[in-house]
Amino acid sequence: MVCCVFVGRVVRREEKRREEKRIEEKNMNDLAAPLIASILFAFLSPGMIIQMPGTERPLEFMNLKTSFASIFVHAVVFLLLLILFLVMLNLHIYI
Repeated sequence: MVCCVFVGRVVRREEKRREEKRIEEKNMNDLAAPLIASILFAFLSPGMIIQMPGTERPLEFMNLKTSFASIFVHAVVFLLLLILFLVMLNLHIYI
């Protein structure tokens, strides 16, 4: 009987540790989505670094001008890269 009680206590301790680990994992903040989205937004703003399609050429650099076509192209590229990083590559940044 003593052995059974001892084994039961060990099992309960292990279950308690597993539960504490689950709670810790839930409390960790996954900052991958906001960080990746803000970095991509900064770099893919039309006219900031690159503009495609440009107003005079297919590709222009640092002209700080924008058009509806360039906004659309940059939005599509932004969404595709965001899906690539967050869904396909399953990136996580825990802090």
